[in-house]
Amino acid sequence: MSMSTVNTDSSSLGEAIVTSDGCFFSLNETYASPGLIVATAAAAHAQGPVRHATPADADVIDAMLRAMGRESPIYRAMPIDDRKLADYVARVIRGSDHAVLLHEGPAGIDGIFIGMLVQQFFTFETSAMDVLFYVRPERRGSRAAVRLFRAFKAWAKSSGAKTIQVGTMTGIDPARTAKFYRGMGLNEIGGVYHGRAE
Repeated sequence: MSMSTVNTDSSSLGEAIVTSDGCFFSLNETYASPGLIVATAAAAHAQGPVRHATPADADVIDAMLRAMGRESPIYRAMPIDDRKLADYVARVIRGSDHAVLLHEGPAGIDGIFIGMLVQQFFTFETSAMDVLFYVRPERRGSRAAVRLFRAFKAWAKSSGAKTIQVGTMTGIDPARTAKFYRGMGLNEIGGVYHGRAE
């Protein structure tokens, strides 16, 4: 993906990076983190299909995470603490080491990708990892997942990450998820095993 730097005439955007697949990424440090997607190149002032979440999105994010929990054969057995979930959503939206990316389709928000920056215990090199990646069932097979993943990858690069690592732990169609990631150019390096601690 190629990038170029431009100056916008919007004081809220300031300087921005434009990627070859038509997205604007803000370089304005008033945002929670540099590199957050804020618009499409086709319309610099219009909201693009993928954007960074704001506190105003907390309710729709809460609803999507609960939908994911109900669908997941792993997570549905775990009780949800309303306060903890709300605090988490508020924290990651504002966190400089997280990206909360939303895809907006014809009927509203239909996909979410939460990524975070991490360092392994033996190095100061930064990697970007997924916390969760969820697209509503009726929108699977659309461009939503591809757009969200590309936005995550661009955020990771602009935030200084050298590598990305993603996986699947929800039990929601793991074979299809693995096929998607391979199709996006990733290599499988291991697996996740689940069981009870009894």
